[in-house]
Amino acid sequence: MKYLLFALALFLPYWTVNAADIAFGKVIGVKHYDFNNVKVIKVYFSKESTHQTTEMCNGVGTITQTKHSEQVVSQMQSIAMAGYLSGSKVRAYSESNDSCEIDLISLQERYF
Repeated sequence: MKYLLFALALFLPYWTVNAADIAFGKVIGVKHYDFNNVKVIKVYFSKESTHQTTEMCNGVGTITQTKHSEQVVSQMQSIAMAGYLSGSKVRAYSESNDSCEIDLISLQERYF
């Protein structure tokens, strides 16, 4: 039993999720950068946006084209633009709590 608890304690840190919200609210801008050294899409949220647990992002999420497939980048950009054009709330979420990289983006009226 001691060995089982010891093994569990060793692997427990690998099971924890290290993720954070970038923002939840209205999108006020979507910028597509296609410079020689930077190819990203930035999604800007209103100051009234909530659930900004990643403070360093300051309400701005990034979709880096080299970190996602072309299809995923296109889908994420479509969701961001749909939120911007419709005025619907958008949630942006990062897989890492020390990153502004959007790994999940969704249209939703309330946070869940």
